[in-house]
Amino acid sequence: MFEDELIDVVAAAKRHHCSTQTIWRRIRQGNLPAR
Repeated sequence: MFEDELIDVVAAAKRHHCSTQTIWRRIRQGNLPAR
């Protein structure tokens, strides 16, 4: 995965083997960059 690669929340959840809610939580906590 490239740092400048943009994917949507659903794809990120599949890639990280977690739920979309977990992705949103990680974004809010600053653990995942988002635009």
